Amino acid sequence: MFAASQEHTQRQKTAGVFPNKFSDRYLVAVVFLGGVQLITIGIIGEYIARIYEEVKRRPLYIVRETVGLDNPLSRSPLPGEEKGTEQG
Repeated sequence: MFAASQEHTQRQKTAGVFPNKFSDRYLVAVVFLGGVQLITIGIIGEYIARIYEEVKRRPLYIVRETVGLDNPLSRSPLPGEEKGTEQG
């Protein structure tokens, strides 16, 4: 009878989720490394968000030259061309 009650007490002690003594170390290591991963993903996310915001402000295309506008100051003169004169 004493052996049965001792076995019952032993089962109560080890009835938790992690019954052996090394499992706690593994749990701490997994939780710690998971936290490191989450922090790293957060930093990468911030970096990507800043890139996205910077790209949003840029135009879809850059106009190199305009043709047929009345305002001669709307474009810079080409090399060898005087300001205000147009080549035909």
